[in-house]
Amino acid sequence: MNCPLCNNEILPNTVFCISCGKKLSDEVIESALKEKRKNAVSDYTNLWKIAFYSLIFPGLAHIAFLNEKFLGIMIGLIFILFLLLTNWFIGAFYILFPALFLAYFVYTFSPLNAFHIYKKKHTIIDIERFKRNVYTVGYFWFIISSVLFFSTYIYFQNNFVITINTDFYKPLIDSHYRVLGKRPNENERYSRGELIAFWPAKRYNLTILNEFIEKIVGMPGETITIKSDEIRINGKILDKKFRPLNSRALADGRYQGEYRASDNQYLVFLNGHLNGRAVSIPSLIDKSEILGKIDSIVYPLGKRKKIIDATNITEE
Repeated sequence: MNCPLCNNEILPNTVFCISCGKKLSDEVIESALKEKRKNAVSDYTNLWKIAFYSLIFPGLAHIAFLNEKFLGIMIGLIFILFLLLTNWFIGAFYILFPALFLAYFVYTFSPLNAFHIYKKKHTIIDIERFKRNVYTVGYFWFIISSVLFFSTYIYFQNNFVITINTDFYKPLIDSHYRVLGKRPNENERYSRGELIAFWPAKRYNLTILNEFIEKIVGMPGETITIKSDEIRINGKILDKKFRPLNSRALADGRYQGEYRASDNQYLVFLNGHLNGRAVSIPSLIDKSEILGKIDSIVYPLGKRKKIIDATNITEE
């Protein structure tokens, strides 16, 4: 039943309207009580419906089942906001995990609040049975929702974040930037120009603080010739956009020459310090040594951007 003064819904056994605060007449109070008795329930399948709607999306039960459209929309929008924050700030863990926790809190709050509203709107014939049913429905809902969010956690586990501890890639990727990588599957394919993270077998006495990252320069089965001012693939000059990120890559004459990649090898450059000097050494790595593709720059927040391939990274 609605308040005759502001037309908002009133609750039974309430002397004052919860929306406008005006005192209700005895006739209005009695009408509200009669309406609640009319809506008396002994069948609790509606609880499962509330849980099902809330499982599909938080706030949906309020909109489709309880006629609480404004509250349902607000719950849904808040949930979407926290999900967007979780996705946007991936790699910034001090924002990511609180946002993920708050999204789960809203997801859990939605059916509990819906049960509470349902109880207020209806006369419950057997209150003890109602409580038991709420606990039962809540128990199964909690298990299902936990599985959903655990799956989300597994998704994040398939990613990795690397903090860049070198200025080798300036001004494209600066020191202390964080990049997000995607772990590969068994049938992962790689293309020339893609930025990858890798950890090759120790072939040089290089000092580096994290995994290596660089563009893929040479593909399996190719012959790569490296000179002081150019790179050739099977005798053809390589487009400059596919050159390594590190500007020092072609500067050191000691590592120039011809490299032949087997059917399971890629040519990349190892960037680090050797004997106290910065170097970029061409090296053939096996596919098994690739940790994954670099997907995006995630920190600093003002520099966040998607990396489709490493040829599209430009200074802003």
